[in-house]
Amino acid sequence: MQLLFIKVERFFERIKKMNVVRFFLLTWLIHISWTIVVGLILFLSGIEFSQHVASDSEFTNSFLMVPITALAEEALFRWGPMVALVFSLTYCYRSKRLTKDQFFEVEKYCLLAVVFFSSIIFGWAHGNIFNVLIQGVSGVIFYVIYLRCYFIERDRGVRDRMQIVPFAESTIYHAVANSFLLFM
Repeated sequence: MQLLFIKVERFFERIKKMNVVRFFLLTWLIHISWTIVVGLILFLSGIEFSQHVASDSEFTNSFLMVPITALAEEALFRWGPMVALVFSLTYCYRSKRLTKDQFFEVEKYCLLAVVFFSSIIFGWAHGNIFNVLIQGVSGVIFYVIYLRCYFIERDRGVRDRMQIVPFAESTIYHAVANSFLLFM
């Protein structure tokens, strides 16, 4: 498990140094490629899965539907769990239940659990268990966007307890990704 955390920390150190445009383009390329390949495999295998929560006509009838949906999903599946986690850990630290070192150690395990379970629920909420392979992985990608911004802010000493900037960044990315996938 420790090896996993070392690799994840190296991954985040590397992506934090990337230019935001380059980072977004790279994640977008990986995201779209994964969605197309896995969606095609599931389709050719005859497995029923839902690519969209709403019909295309509902989205195209309102240009605000895509960003509103992305905002709601980010609030429910990324922002809410992250704010709850940070407030819980901060409470434990301030009430002397955790030392600073324990805080960061516990945070690693909690972040892994939150990303894992939230992304599975996110995928499953889009249809069925097979949607975890598409939207669940998308959820992990959205978390990478969110956490990159969160860690960059924290490294700079920014006190954004409500995590507005990471929430906004992942919501924008989510809306753009949904817009593109909508027309595929």
